[in-house]
Amino acid sequence: MKTAAEDGPAHEHVALYTRDQVFIDRNRDSIVDAIRSAATVAPGSDRTETGSTSSE
Repeated sequence: MKTAAEDGPAHEHVALYTRDQVFIDRNRDSIVDAIRSAATVAPGSDRTETGSTSSE
């Protein structure tokens, strides 16, 4: 990625990575909260409305 950034705008991936990084920076707290919240769900839970964890 560093090489692509150094090569300038010819590498459109730089804009994508930059946009993603800006999003992450602006939303870091919400992202971390969501990850922590997901980690508190019981292992194996599929979060369905019926609470069933079996697959048929």
